[in-house]
Amino acid sequence: MLTCITVMAFSVSVSATTKGTQKTFATPEDAVKGLVDALKADNTKELLAIFGQDLNR
Repeated sequence: MLTCITVMAFSVSVSATTKGTQKTFATPEDAVKGLVDALKADNTKELLAIFGQDLNR
């Protein structure tokens, strides 16, 4: 499960740099922490910042 989240978070980080509209993270670990924190808090605004408009797909 952690591997899946890490890959997803890394993908978000890479995708963010190509689209320029999503939140970026300094490290993959920071991305995982940001994602997990947003999911635990059910923070839709933060998830939208992380995933960008792709969140609504």
